[in-house]
Amino acid sequence: MLVTTCFMSLIIVLRWHQNIILAIAFVVFFRMIEALYFSAFLLKFLERAWVLIALSLIFMLVMYM
Repeated sequence: MLVTTCFMSLIIVLRWHQNIILAIAFVVFFRMIEALYFSAFLLKFLERAWVLIALSLIFMLVMYM
């Protein structure tokens, strides 16, 4: 979600020719939602939620390469 949010903010500014304030508001709004998801993972980290975080990191590394 982080990568999608960053790319969407670029599309808002570069492709749609909207104000940069709109793109910043978009990023701030969706970063708050992403922070809520991440905090839910952290609350259940010791109860096997670490598996989901590890899979996410593996997928991120695969996409990076």
